[in-house]
Amino acid sequence: MATSNEVKCKQAMKRKALPIRELEKVWLTSAEVRAWLSCSDEFLSDLRNNSEITFAQIGGKYYHETASILRMFDRKKVASAY
Repeated sequence: MATSNEVKCKQAMKRKALPIRELEKVWLTSAEVRAWLSCSDEFLSDLRNNSEITFAQIGGKYYHETASILRMFDRKKVASAY
């Protein structure tokens, strides 16, 4: 007679495995943001100081939230004249 754990294992093996999606990178280092925006460290510091983008500081290193940079672009977007 099969134990309850053996039954659970067999049931789990019968289920289809879902494909694993690659996670999008949520937090970027300062170097990655500067490369993405082609900006200087001073400009990036100004964005942080003016609360234009969300960031976290861990051990003297800054991490910037990708979504907040995209939101900044949306806020600064200028409508086309055409």
